[in-house]
Amino acid sequence: MSISTLRWILLGSSILGFLTATILDGVMMRFIIAPWLRSNQRMAGGSVRLPRFLALLIERRWMRTAYHLVFAAVLLAGWWYLGTPVGARWGATAMGGG
Repeated sequence: MSISTLRWILLGSSILGFLTATILDGVMMRFIIAPWLRSNQRMAGGSVRLPRFLALLIERRWMRTAYHLVFAAVLLAGWWYLGTPVGARWGATAMGGG
């Protein structure tokens, strides 16, 4: 994989993370997360105890928003870094380019 491809993946993931934090949160909760939780409850035959952090993310919208925004910022920082000369050299070396 080239540095350019990796940078596009990072940029796309960062944009998706930002959209998830702002626009897509309700859609994901309604059509992905809630049905997944109901399915787990059905299979377990009752309530399912989630890990504390995951339960907080599901219960509190502001935590989901903050989580996705931080994740988007980290991915955007990686995209920016790989665009600098130092980052490009590091990326080429890490990816076996010498």
